[in-house]
Amino acid sequence: MVERLDNEKVDRVSNDVYSEMMDKTSSIQNYVLNIIGDAQKISISYYKYRKQAERLIKAGVDDITLSTLDDVLESHLNEFNRLRYWQNHIPESLLTSEVSLIDEGKLLSRSKNPIEVYYYNYVSLEYFKEILY
Repeated sequence: MVERLDNEKVDRVSNDVYSEMMDKTSSIQNYVLNIIGDAQKISISYYKYRKQAERLIKAGVDDITLSTLDDVLESHLNEFNRLRYWQNHIPESLLTSEVSLIDEGKLLSRSKNPIEVYYYNYVSLEYFKEILY
């Protein structure tokens, strides 16, 4: 697809095309992050399974076998949990840091009512390529 775009000498892509591609890839990404890294009480994931199994083993339950992960895999599993959390939550710290920057005069204040949602007609080709790789 990128080759075809390069050959057509375009410098922008319709936001509809970009949004459709983002929707397709985001759905898969959300699923993978949730099935591996979710830690909510109402969810099931590999991360949560391992944490529960570790607690049961420490409590003396004998009939649970859990393989040991090397440091790299343990790091990846924790990273999936962190990425899943950040993908699905907007931290309050973003708002408080923005308010601080406004108070310091480093950021212009924006209207808070009504809430504005920006919709772009096009995205640059370079921006679009970022989701393809």
